[in-house]
Amino acid sequence: MQIFVDADACPVVAIVEKIAKEHNVPVTLLCDTNHILYSDYSEVIVVGAGTIAKRRIRSLTEFTDQLVVIAPEVNHELLDMEKEGKIQILKKKYEREDLYDAYLVIAATNDTKTNNDIYSVCKCMGIIVNVCSDKTKCDFYFPGIAKKENIVVGVTASGEEHKKAREVVEKIREIL
Repeated sequence: MQIFVDADACPVVAIVEKIAKEHNVPVTLLCDTNHILYSDYSEVIVVGAGTIAKRRIRSLTEFTDQLVVIAPEVNHELLDMEKEGKIQILKKKYEREDLYDAYLVIAATNDTKTNNDIYSVCKCMGIIVNVCSDKTKCDFYFPGIAKKENIVVGVTASGEEHKKAREVVEKIREIL
């Protein structure tokens, strides 16, 4: 497990470090959390629109306005997000060319073959990728997020100990 903290959140850093020490969890200070998921010239792409994909999309919209969802079918929640200008939806099946302008890709389909193809393309092109159904094919794990105004704290259990990570995030949220 690891905790990521926006270094600009000075008053929070000491509190988060204290909680991390209690749980024997390392803390990484980041200079600019928005840089992690944002590039002026690149897109964040989510392939899929099911339950897990929607959870990822909700998290990502907090950090980028370059979010593209690719899926042949989407539900009303995602269509509403598109109307609000939070995401762009491409109602179609995934094609390799869809990833060419990507900075980060989430493979969240219910088709292992498609997810594996997305992973292969991303690795060949140097694109950061997360295959939701296979933690061995993730360049990163989605952290639990504690956010208040411009203070962002992310806690990840590196694909393990989700309950412990959730407890740490809840403690941090209480403090914020």
